[in-house]
Amino acid sequence: MQLNIDVTKIFISSSSQQTLQPLRDRIKAALENAGHETVMYEYGDMGLYTDDPNQDCLTKVKDADVLVLFISNKAGSLSRSNPNITITYAEFMTALKNDKIVIPIVETQIFNFYKEHIKDELDRAINKYEEEHDREPRFTFPIVKDLLEEHKEKDTVLHKRITEMDVDEFIWAFIHDCFKMTRWTYDYHIADTPDLCTFLLQVLSQVLRKSTKFYLHEKEITQNLLLYDELTVYQDSVTNFMKCIKNAQLNLPLYFKTLSEYLPGQSIYDPYSDYAEHPVPVVNISECKAITLYKKNGDILSLVDSYGSKTPTQLFNITDDDSFVAQTYNKDMEHQEHIFYSEEKQMIYMTKKVGELVLSCHFQLSQVWSSRRVNSYESEIVSAIMDKRQPFDFAIDLLGGMLNE
Repeated sequence: MQLNIDVTKIFISSSSQQTLQPLRDRIKAALENAGHETVMYEYGDMGLYTDDPNQDCLTKVKDADVLVLFISNKAGSLSRSNPNITITYAEFMTALKNDKIVIPIVETQIFNFYKEHIKDELDRAINKYEEEHDREPRFTFPIVKDLLEEHKEKDTVLHKRITEMDVDEFIWAFIHDCFKMTRWTYDYHIADTPDLCTFLLQVLSQVLRKSTKFYLHEKEITQNLLLYDELTVYQDSVTNFMKCIKNAQLNLPLYFKTLSEYLPGQSIYDPYSDYAEHPVPVVNISECKAITLYKKNGDILSLVDSYGSKTPTQLFNITDDDSFVAQTYNKDMEHQEHIFYSEEKQMIYMTKKVGELVLSCHFQLSQVWSSRRVNSYESEIVSAIMDKRQPFDFAIDLLGGMLNE
C-alpha cells in the first residue's frame, strides 16, 4: 500500500556565488536526509522551465512551505526589470507576501558589521527620506547607495572599512530589510558547514514542531474562508441595495445610507507593516461621513441629492478647474475612482463618474496631511476605502442603471 505523506517543501535561496555552492549542496543533503523536500535551481528542481527562469524560481517559492535564505558578501545580479532588487531578494519578498516561513541566515562577520556601523545610519537616512518625501521609500537600496556615496567624502575612515569588508552594496539593504521584515534573522559562520547544517535542522524542528498539518493547508483554508466571507457580504449587499428600489424608483437617501455602511473606517500602514510584530498605522481613515451626487445638465453639474452633508454645494460649472466634481466628470474615466483632498477640511473625497453622474464620498483623515502626502499614498487610500469592492461596484451599477437616461 502506498502512503501519501505530506512533507515540508523547503526552497534554498542565496546568490549564485561559487563559495556558497558547497554549503548549498550539504544543506540540501542534510534536509533531505531529515525527510524534507528541497528545491534548488542548480539541481533542476524547478520542473519544466519557461522563457523566464526568474519567474520559474518565484513560482517555486510560492509552492514551498519554507524559504531558507543565506546571505554572504555577494548579492548576485540586479533584476533587469527593477535595478533596486536581485532575484534572491525577489524570492525573499515573494515568500513573505505568500505567508511562507522565512529563515534568513547571514554571515556573522557581515551581520555584526551591519549592526555596528550601518544600521543606525541607514535608519536615520530612511527617516530623512520620509521627512522629505512624505512617505516611506519603496526600496532600501537607493538609500544605501546614497549613504555609502556620502561616506566617501564625509567619513573616509568608515568608507575604507566598508570597502575592506568586500561586501556588495546591495547586501546592506538586503540585511536591513531582513532584519526589519522577519521575526528572526540568524547569523552564523557560513564556512562552518557541518555545524550550520545541524543548527538549521534545529531551527526547523523548533518552527515545525509548533505547526501542524493545518499549517501546510493554511493558505488554502484561509482563501476559502475569505471567498465565503466575500460571497456572503456580496449577497447581503445585493439584498440591501435592492431594498432601496421603491415603486421602480431608487430611494436615494436609503441608497446613500446603505452605501455608507459598506465604506467603513480603515487604516493605512507603511510597506513593512505586514511583517511587523505590532504594526502601527500611518493614518486612519474614517467611515464615509457624507455622500453627494451630481448630474450634468448642459454646462452645469447640479446636485441630485446628498447624505450626511448639511450644506452641500448645489452646482458646479463643468469648466470649474477647482471643483473635484467637475474634474472627475472631465477626466472621462468611468472605470476607476479618483482621490482628492482638502487640507483645510482634512477631508478625503473619493469620486466616481457614472455616465452623466458624479458620485462623491467623503472621509475624514485622523491626521493633518499635506496634499503631496495624500497623492503619495493615493493607491493605498483607494485600496483601504475599497476594502469591500464588490458591494461598491454593484451599488455603482445600480445607480447608473436607475438614474442615467
